[in-house]
Amino acid sequence: MSISRALMEGLGGRAPFSGGVQRLEAAEAGLASVRCDVVAADAVGCALVALECRAAQQPPAANDLLSFANGICQRVNYLMEPLRLVEFDPKAGAIVLSDKPRRKGDTVGYYHFHANRDGATVLHRVEYNSAAGRKTYSPFTLTMEQLEQLVEDLVELQRPPD
Repeated sequence: MSISRALMEGLGGRAPFSGGVQRLEAAEAGLASVRCDVVAADAVGCALVALECRAAQQPPAANDLLSFANGICQRVNYLMEPLRLVEFDPKAGAIVLSDKPRRKGDTVGYYHFHANRDGATVLHRVEYNSAAGRKTYSPFTLTMEQLEQLVEDLVELQRPPD
């Protein structure tokens, strides 16, 4: 069973729920593991506060990490905001953000992927309130199909080249 399918079955077995963080984990030996912190779910979708995908093999070489980050920008085109690579450091990793973040009054919201050198990629939704000068992680909603596709894309992008 694929990682995405195992994760979706685990989530389906708990839905519907709301009111607290539930951690879901799935792994495929020798390939990757995925961890989701979900705050609500029903038959159609879910609200997450974090999604982490971790490669099981050796940490990626710098050129593989750059390729991975660019792959996120190209493949993950279903989050309602285009993504772009904003920072790459061979030692620290890569940061991919929403290219056109959503604005509501004093608040700007954007997706934030951090691909670490250790093989972990973490996704959060960041809300920055300029009046308060504060950033917070906020829940973001995905349909079940979007979540499954996101996990499949992140795992596939981390797959070592043949």
